[in-house]
Amino acid sequence: TIVISWLRTPPHKLKTFVANRVVDILTVTSPQQWHHVSSSKNPADPASRGLLGDELVKCQLWWTGPDFICEPFTGNCTNKIISSSEYIEELKPQSVDSLHVSTNRRYLLDVLDVPLNRLNRHQLIQHAAQSFWKRWRTEYLPSLIPREKWTDSKENLLPGDVVFIRKLQTPYLHWPIGKILEVYPGKDNVTRVAKVKTSSGEYVRPVHTMVPLPPLY
Repeated sequence: TIVISWLRTPPHKLKTFVANRVVDILTVTSPQQWHHVSSSKNPADPASRGLLGDELVKCQLWWTGPDFICEPFTGNCTNKIISSSEYIEELKPQSVDSLHVSTNRRYLLDVLDVPLNRLNRHQLIQHAAQSFWKRWRTEYLPSLIPREKWTDSKENLLPGDVVFIRKLQTPYLHWPIGKILEVYPGKDNVTRVAKVKTSSGEYVRPVHTMVPLPPLY
């Protein structure tokens, strides 16, 4: 009865998987050709519901089928839509929730975007609180996570230095080793680019992709 209900429901009201199966079936049949057979007359039920072997041998329904297959069709079989839980679960939601917001003919603005002389006392308190948290987030919070490259200077690479060349998505044990041939310092005397020689050739690379090896003493 659940399948019959799906077949008699417009596919656009069903969820995608069931809707696709229904469309496939309806391309070669019509809903009126499908009818429900009760369990007492369904020959598949004896084998699928645990009938013992010796009972199955004696089961007339299993061997000959129900009586109505040898009789003229009367249309008495059920083909009505049944509102069962399994049927309802495959239906798409029909209601759409909407939300209406009244702005009193004014746009909803953040209090930080409104001039102070247009704020009431409550909004002034909100403005002060938002200003505090904005500055805390942008000025104080980053100071709790200092980065060495912002505060500590490193020595420039020099010709002859041996370096690992960092490669993304490659284990560091497989990084190629190279030797610095030339460096190109900027106007501030900080070297950001260097020419390096590896076993596969010579390349110009940013120094932040190179990891210098400690000297051997």
